[in-house]
Amino acid sequence: MTPNVYAATVDTAQEEREVSTPSRIEAKFTTLNNRLPVGISQDKLKNLLSIKFYDEKGNSLDMGEVQYEISPFDTSKKGEQKVTVSSCGLTTEFTVNLLPSKVVILPTFPAQGAPEDVFVIPVNGHTAWPLKELLVNADNPSEIIFGLGAGLVSLLEFFPNLDVSTAGFHEYTAPYYIEYLGLETTVNAKICIGDLSQLEKGEWVYTNGKWWYKHGDGSYTTNGWEYIDGYWYFFDDYGYMKTGWTWVNGSCYYLYSDGHMASNETIDGYYVNSSGVWIPNEWVYTSGKWWYKHGDGSYTTNGWEYIDGYWYFFDDYGYMKTGWTWVNGSCYYLYSDGHMASNETIDGYYVNSSGVWIPNEWVYTSGKWWYKHGDGSYTTNGWEYIDGYWYFFDASGYMKTGWTWVNGSCYYLYSDGHMASNETIDGYYVNSSGVWIP
Repeated sequence: MTPNVYAATVDTAQEEREVSTPSRIEAKFTTLNNRLPVGISQDKLKNLLSIKFYDEKGNSLDMGEVQYEISPFDTSKKGEQKVTVSSCGLTTEFTVNLLPSKVVILPTFPAQGAPEDVFVIPVNGHTAWPLKELLVNADNPSEIIFGLGAGLVSLLEFFPNLDVSTAGFHEYTAPYYIEYLGLETTVNAKICIGDLSQLEKGEWVYTNGKWWYKHGDGSYTTNGWEYIDGYWYFFDDYGYMKTGWTWVNGSCYYLYSDGHMASNETIDGYYVNSSGVWIPNEWVYTSGKWWYKHGDGSYTTNGWEYIDGYWYFFDDYGYMKTGWTWVNGSCYYLYSDGHMASNETIDGYYVNSSGVWIPNEWVYTSGKWWYKHGDGSYTTNGWEYIDGYWYFFDASGYMKTGWTWVNGSCYYLYSDGHMASNETIDGYYVNSSGVWIP
């Protein structure tokens, strides 16, 4: 498969302009949460792509008409895939989720007392109704892929065999082609002919410590979703209502203790979108830098975030920082993968359990000097190289001065403690290693 190359006009509000050099590109499909229907035509992807450019300060740029490439991917395969978009020497990557699809037709103004997804038409009544078309996940109709439009349309345009002469409730399905997407799918609607008595009310039943939903005709949903009194519920293979975190066809949902599906909220730190699907946070690499995208699309700027057991710091534009970094007057070390060092020594500098660099310091106690390390330790009965000079500390950790014997050699230590080298002291020569040479 070869890249799809297209030309696009990006924000052409100004006819004459000075265009800054872009440093970052963002791209996404205009469908909800980058969902796409399985089977969408490759050459229709350009109808859905949105591209934005930013300068190094994060300002949006007007680039006029640009060429771009979309990396090829298999639109016939269900599931998540990575897509790369390149333009103006920049590249960005994002994830798309290909879903089996169908179109559902819903009344714009549901009849009073009727479910939101049911058309109520009088016997021998007219078939033109204000309606909206939604392309949804065929496995979970609550998950919208794309809004196709709305207006006053006759239901006969979708279902030529619709019969309004006899009272009853029916679910209609017909083949459907969406030219804009190059997609072959089906269209579905629930239609009640007559009054609401045609809709037999179901009821919740508690059996063996579990709930299930009994329809008016005695049937019940198994291994599937059902929309009940304004909420979505999922039922297992035996028809019992599920609760808690639940995987359905590769997506994860949270169902409260009463069974209704959570949507557009954060549960236990995990975000579920408006269709109830858990959207994992993910690392994103853009223009040579990393940033951390939350499930709801947001990201941390100028602050810390705790991710998978480690702390990370992000700059004003949301990019991950590395190396020695000052934050609010304290200095931290962030490894090349961004995670904060803690309770260790980096390049000779100690950072505590909170990651803060603790400088070494000279301490004066009982008329003597000693050298306190960042972790609180100190050298005893040995040498230490400090700020370009050698110092010797006794068995108690105090700095020595004057002529001092160490392991059979004699050294001269000035009043500030630093070792003399390659010079003559009181007529006695010490070499470049500080050792007195008789």
